[in-house]
Amino acid sequence: EEEKRKKKKRKKKKRKKKKRTKKIKKFDLLLGEVDVTPTYTDDDPHDSNTNGRIISKSSSLTPYEQLQLQHAERVITKPFSALRLGKKCYIESSLFFTSFNNENETSLVTGSSDGCIEIWSSSSKYTQLRTHDLSYQAKDQIMMHYEDDDAADDAVLAMCTNNDNTMLCTGSANGTIYIWKVQNGKCLRQIKKAFDGAVLCCCFSHDSSKIVSGSFDGTCREFGLRTSKMLKEFRGHNGYVNCCRYVLLGSGGNSSGTDAGGELLVVTGSGDGTVRVWDGRTSEVRRIIRPVSFAATVENTLSTAGSTVDGVGVDGPAIIAVLPLYCASGGGGKQPRAMMIVVTRSPCAYLLGYDGGVIRRFERDDGKGIVDDKKPSGDKGTAASSSSLSRGGGGDFVAATVSPTNAWLYVASEDGKCFCFNVVTGKVEKVFQSFAEECITAGGEGSSRIAEITGLVHHPHKGIVASYSNEKSQRRGLLTIWK
Repeated sequence: EEEKRKKKKRKKKKRKKKKRTKKIKKFDLLLGEVDVTPTYTDDDPHDSNTNGRIISKSSSLTPYEQLQLQHAERVITKPFSALRLGKKCYIESSLFFTSFNNENETSLVTGSSDGCIEIWSSSSKYTQLRTHDLSYQAKDQIMMHYEDDDAADDAVLAMCTNNDNTMLCTGSANGTIYIWKVQNGKCLRQIKKAFDGAVLCCCFSHDSSKIVSGSFDGTCREFGLRTSKMLKEFRGHNGYVNCCRYVLLGSGGNSSGTDAGGELLVVTGSGDGTVRVWDGRTSEVRRIIRPVSFAATVENTLSTAGSTVDGVGVDGPAIIAVLPLYCASGGGGKQPRAMMIVVTRSPCAYLLGYDGGVIRRFERDDGKGIVDDKKPSGDKGTAASSSSLSRGGGGDFVAATVSPTNAWLYVASEDGKCFCFNVVTGKVEKVFQSFAEECITAGGEGSSRIAEITGLVHHPHKGIVASYSNEKSQRRGLLTIWK
C-alpha cells in the first residue's frame, strides 16, 4: 500500500511538472525568435494576482533580457477599455510606467490640455485614479501646471519618467519645465520659460541628474536638476524639435548601460525632416541624417570640410518619432549594432544605425501613399509639409510606438488605420483598418469626423497599447486601451 501511494504521488508530481513546462518564444534583434523554457512561480502563471509573470532562474541577465524571457510578445487585437476626460478637455501626452514601489504594478499617466497630470490605476483597466498608495490623489489633489492664467498655455505637451520611475518631468505649452516626485505629487523643480516656444519633448539622463528637452522654437537644451540652469544648447534645426533622447554607446558603437568607456549622444528629430546626432558632452553635431530614401542622406560634420549646420535646408517630411531600440548581448560577448527607428510624416519608417545607415524600411502594403524621394518639400518645418511627398492622400504616418522587446512597431496613419510591422522582417504583420474609428466607438463617442490619432504608447512589459487624439473636434478627451 505504501509503495502504491508513493508511485501515485510520483506520477502526479511528474504530470504537474510537465503541465507547467511550456516553451515560449524569446525575441531578440540578434537571434530572432528562440524557444525558451520558462519557470513559473508556484501560483498559476495566468492568475490575475501574478499578472501572468514568469520568473527566470538566471539572475545574471539584464532587466531587459529577463523581460524578454518573462513575456512572449503578442500583437494587440481589440479595444480593452477607454478613459474619458471632461468636456473640452483633451489628452496631449501620456505614458505607462512601472510603479516605483511595486514592480508588478503599472500605471498610466496622462497630461491634458487644461494642465492636469493624472495617474491611473491598472486594477480599474486605467479608468480610475490610482489612490491606494498615492494619498494626494485620494484627497482629490493632482499635479497641475499653474503658472499662467491662460489655461491654453498650461497644456501638458510632453512627459517622461526617470529610470526608477520616482520622478516625472512634464513640459508646458508656455515653455516651462516641471519636475515632480511621483510618490507625494510635489513639484521639485520649476524651470520657468526654459524655451521661447512650447516644450514638445523631454528625456531624463541615465543618472537622473539632467534632462534634455526640445521645443517649438527649434532648439534643444540640457538642464541640470540641481541648479535648474541650462548646461548646453543643441542649435541647428530649422523646424520644431519634437523628439530628443539620450543614447549611451559602448566603445564599439553598441548599446551600453553605463557611461564608462563609451560615448554619450543626444539624438533629436525635427519638423525640418532631419535627425541629428549630437555629442552629449560638447553639444557639437556629429551627423545629420535625412531619411528620405532607402539610401539615406548622411552628413558627418566632423569629417566633412566646410559643412555648416545653419545652411541645411528642408529636404523631406517631418520627423514624428525617434525610437531607440534595445540591443541584447549575443553569444561570445558579441554586441549587435545599436539601432533606432525613425518614423516620418510619410508612408515610410526606417530602421537606422546611429551612423545613418539604413538597415530596413517599413512601408504600408496597401499601395496608398508612394514616396517620391526627388520631390522636396517647400514648407519649412511643418507637419503638413510632407503632403507633397505622398500620392493617394491620407497615407502619411502620424504616430508610432515600439514594443518593449522590439518585436513589433505600431504606426497610426492619418486615414485612420494602424499598421503593425515585424521589426525583424520589415513586413506588415497586421492592419487595423478602422483603428481611429474603433477608438472613438470604444469610448462611446459618436462623430461624423473621426479624429486623427496623435499619440501611441506601449505598456512596458505587456501587449497593451494606448492611443489618443488632441483634436478639438472631439466632444471630450478620450484615450483607448488596446489589448
